[in-house]
Amino acid sequence: MKKESSVAVMSENPSARARWKIGLMAVGVASFFLNILLLTGPFYMLQIYDRVLSSQSLETLLALSLLVSALFVIYGLLDFTRTRLMARVSSLFDLSLAEKSFNASVRLHSAPQADQLPLRDLRCVQQFLMSPAATNLFDVPWFPIYLLAIYLLHPVLSAVALAGAIILIFLAAINALRSRAPERAAHNHASEEDQLVTACKQDADVVYSMGMLPSVARQWRNSHWNLLSATRASSDRNSPLTASSRTVRLIVQSAILGFGAYLVIGSSLSAGALIAASLMFGRALAHMDSAIANWRNITTAMQSWGRLKKSLRQGGSKQDRMSLKKPNKILQVKN
Repeated sequence: MKKESSVAVMSENPSARARWKIGLMAVGVASFFLNILLLTGPFYMLQIYDRVLSSQSLETLLALSLLVSALFVIYGLLDFTRTRLMARVSSLFDLSLAEKSFNASVRLHSAPQADQLPLRDLRCVQQFLMSPAATNLFDVPWFPIYLLAIYLLHPVLSAVALAGAIILIFLAAINALRSRAPERAAHNHASEEDQLVTACKQDADVVYSMGMLPSVARQWRNSHWNLLSATRASSDRNSPLTASSRTVRLIVQSAILGFGAYLVIGSSLSAGALIAASLMFGRALAHMDSAIANWRNITTAMQSWGRLKKSLRQGGSKQDRMSLKKPNKILQVKN
């Protein structure tokens, strides 16, 4: 009974497609409220420095602590729900394209292109949707929320934060352009190695009986070395920009503290607002820094999605069937 129900679900591709798209919209809405709730910590810090310490009121401290604790509990529940929802979105995404990808894999089995592996590309995208890197992408677009909150504290601090964000976006764009070719080369070498190993498994008897194993192993070593070289080249391209983005983040955070201290000395800003602005900016840039650090996984998933769409267009058409004559009732037996 469970097997029949699973087969029925696999056949409901349009329904699964609509459901995972709705799920992504729900994840986006949840990410909005999560980023709003992330302002709880800076708000608590602001109130502690500007109200509690100046008034010496234990009642205010207790009320704020209870409120912040309740908000953090809501944040934890909402984050848990978003993670579970992303897992189901990835499953629905797989169900919506699994059958088409399988058919395309069978029809493209003799294709000369080494990168036409629809099922593997589908698995790569599905696994990316379940990873924290995909969830983090939903947090990056809400950076203006933090920028607006910092602006409400002081416009100068928001200008420093905006300048730092522009530099990080520029570094991310350069990283995307520089890593595109090495990532594609690494994937092609990985596909060639997989095809070689698969062919050796299928013809293992012939390889052993004819003494071809040393020659095949030599060919595999060359293919594997090419894969390692391409992977190392991709890592070498990404690592300088990743380190630069982290360095810029630390510099801008220190700049906000420096400008904030100057404003506090000039009585244009309170100490609580300075600490709150620093916390807000740190959490806002944490999403961008995580996206840059996981850029390799993001690029791999994007390339897999592009190849998957191409494979489905080429091998997703209905297979031509042999036309047969209509059966009749005449039976002829020849001896």
